[in-house]
Amino acid sequence: MVSSAYRVIILLSDNLLATSATLPVEMLQTAAGAALGRDRDARGIAIEAVSRDGKPVRSSAGFALSPAAALAEVGDCDLIHIPGQWRNPRPVLRADQDYLPWLRDRHERGAIITAVGTGSCFLAAAGLLDGRPATTHWHYFDQFQRDYPKVQLKRQYFITGAANLYCAASVNSLAELMVSIVNRWYGGAVAHLVQRNFFHEIRNSF
Repeated sequence: MVSSAYRVIILLSDNLLATSATLPVEMLQTAAGAALGRDRDARGIAIEAVSRDGKPVRSSAGFALSPAAALAEVGDCDLIHIPGQWRNPRPVLRADQDYLPWLRDRHERGAIITAVGTGSCFLAAAGLLDGRPATTHWHYFDQFQRDYPKVQLKRQYFITGAANLYCAASVNSLAELMVSIVNRWYGGAVAHLVQRNFFHEIRNSF
């Protein structure tokens, strides 16, 4: 019997860095394809992009990204990914406050949540990182620490993780984090295949 697919949600906001939204999609789809090629009963991956109101958002480079659904239409999921915003994340946080209680609820239900760069501000603003380690883009270390003093900001780390909450400081470290997620879901052989296809220079243990 074929297992149900992992459900992955990409949270879209205006002014996001498009690469930080699309890279996890491409890596996870590659992983699922490789896993199903080895075992047709392996779990696939179903990925949906979601915005607060279901309307398209505009990336920092000016590209329009169209979501598949509005936030209110999303049910349970296995993984939620929060892309990074270009420059100051505060205006985006103010516009997308509806994400915060939703993130708290999905975390309580057991979803893995990943965030890259200033996307970690959504987790911090939701209170999910209080007393837990986190990282963000280096340019916003001081601002992040002022805005979220209860968070254990780890300036020396490119990836942090606690209680199924993962932060990556940059797009490069996001790639490493996604390989780790692939390893968790599909094992080392598929993880190393994805690593070699996207970032063969990664040498860390997952």
